[in-house]
Amino acid sequence: MSKKILFSFLILISFLVQPGSAAPPDPAVHVIKWGTIAPENTVWGSVTMQASKEMEEKSGGRIKNIWYFGGVMGDEPDMIRKARINQLQGMALLTIGISKLIPELTSLSLPFLFDNYEEVDCVFNQVWPLVEEVASQKGYVVLGRADVGFSVFFSKNDLGDNQQVIKTHVWKWSGLDLPLEQLASWIFGMNNFVPLTLPDVLTALQTGMVDTVYATYYSAVALQWQTQFKYMTDVSVYGGAYAPALLLLKKDVFESLPPDLQKIVRDVCDKHFSEIRLGLRKDEEQAKRELVKRGIKFMQINPVVYKLGRKCMDLSIYDYYRQPQADLDFLRKNVSQCLNELYDASGKDLHLPRPTPEGTEKLVQVFTDMEERFFTRKVVHQILQARDQCVMKKESSPKSK
Repeated sequence: MSKKILFSFLILISFLVQPGSAAPPDPAVHVIKWGTIAPENTVWGSVTMQASKEMEEKSGGRIKNIWYFGGVMGDEPDMIRKARINQLQGMALLTIGISKLIPELTSLSLPFLFDNYEEVDCVFNQVWPLVEEVASQKGYVVLGRADVGFSVFFSKNDLGDNQQVIKTHVWKWSGLDLPLEQLASWIFGMNNFVPLTLPDVLTALQTGMVDTVYATYYSAVALQWQTQFKYMTDVSVYGGAYAPALLLLKKDVFESLPPDLQKIVRDVCDKHFSEIRLGLRKDEEQAKRELVKRGIKFMQINPVVYKLGRKCMDLSIYDYYRQPQADLDFLRKNVSQCLNELYDASGKDLHLPRPTPEGTEKLVQVFTDMEERFFTRKVVHQILQARDQCVMKKESSPKSK
């Protein structure tokens, strides 16, 4: 009897180990999991799904893309952590994610760096090898770029009123370590910043915890914040901070693909990202029109403060990076001059403290901290050099005369 049981057991084992009885993952199929906080029902979602399908078809099924939209994998810092443990292999990142993963490129979002998309495209065309280089140093391949738009101010209150500027409570994206509040305080006189994650902002607006945000027109509509505001700034008048988006794939994952699949991935991304940029820019313009239609008014920022703020950014920070030999004494002198000009022009209206050497030194320290933690002279210098060349080219063209 025991022999029959043993024989039956061996027969059973032989069936279980037959080839094809289990379905192990096919090593010839490269599964790539992607994450983004963008909703699926957007231009980004529809075009990336289309591109993913095309990639899979052209690879003959050797590539399989899985997308997690709408923050399913968490906020951008969460996605970066998941990429480190290989739960994600690719990500579409906005400013906060870029600041965490490739902080050198955060300089692309400094205030007043770009005035329009023509300048953005011109600069990216010149510095794209630099973007690829710094991303590669962090272990990623850049497959494409898109735009979130230009961030502008939205508020429940008219920030053209200097008293409202002083009292306003501004959302700061929690985890975004750039000292943007010091820049805003310096340029516009804002002092109260509330750090929150993206999902918490709407509730904070509804409860009054914050009354002002810095975001793109499309983001305000997509995130359903528009019902909370009465005022916004006009990007065509006051400019804004450019908000880029990058599609990144882990370098080791990309290099594990056979050369023919690497080419398919790059070719498909190159083909579709111009479509994504065009679609997102149209959506941004449509969102702006929709916000105006809803009754949100354009507020008028103090023109003296705005003009001097731009001047201070250009002559202090940007000139410091334009000149590789510029030292801290150069920066200190220009910052001091700008602080005094701002105070003389409208310091009393904004209740700004009278400039002091200690205040100047504090701002200089902010900028040097930014350089130590985020920027490198090489990256910012090359970006500014390209930007200046693009502006000069535009100004000297027959169309601009």
